[in-house]
Amino acid sequence: MTSRFLVATAMLAGACLGCSEESSEQVWAFYLGALVTDTDSQSLSHNLTDAREPSDASDWNSSGEEAESEAIVFAEIVALGNGETLLVLQNRTYLGSTSGTTTTYAWDRYDKGDTYDSHEEGYAYLHDWNDHLTNILTLMEGESTDTLTGEWTVTNTTDDTFHEDDTWNTALVDQSFSQMPLSSYLVVEDQFGNESAASNDPQANDCSSDPCSLSISTSLVQSRDITAVLTDYTADDLDRNLEVSGQPAGI
Repeated sequence: MTSRFLVATAMLAGACLGCSEESSEQVWAFYLGALVTDTDSQSLSHNLTDAREPSDASDWNSSGEEAESEAIVFAEIVALGNGETLLVLQNRTYLGSTSGTTTTYAWDRYDKGDTYDSHEEGYAYLHDWNDHLTNILTLMEGESTDTLTGEWTVTNTTDDTFHEDDTWNTALVDQSFSQMPLSSYLVVEDQFGNESAASNDPQANDCSSDPCSLSISTSLVQSRDITAVLTDYTADDLDRNLEVSGQPAGI
């Protein structure tokens, strides 16, 4: 099943990919192929001595498939007059540049920073994070002037690092438990083979070195093939709020 969305192009100045000599205001129908997951990975490192990642082994087997209904949205492409264009799609803007017969639209969103908590009686906790979400939409001229082909790729990466003192005196520091999210990623095993969530006990040496550390990195890359054909719509249809109209995928 393919998804479809209409792109209304209203060009202000300069040349643009897909604009004909007769009109610089054109509406294109974009056909989006199935969403393909190219990469979906997670890596983890830590220095807890007795903890490990939980086993994937299970007595249960699960399987299934999912399909969504088509999506219809409207977007606008505007030439900025400096060799760049601007794509406005689903209330998001993407800067584009043209090289030969190919225009690439992209935007990199990120959120990064750190938090640091410390106590004068001997306790410290640090969390660093760096999250990126990148959209790249590439359009190339087709065999005729009224067709475009390309790909839309979305890459989402996250990096989180945690550091915390291995031990501290809870009688002096009003922090009775670990702030590290160890229970979400690691388990420990007792003498009978039973698993339980890992933790950094303030009264025990849980790590091979001080401070305790945990790092998690994830990467998700998904893409859709694109085929676009010129329609009979005009940019005047934008006056009827087409850019905020459409149908989302699924329910």
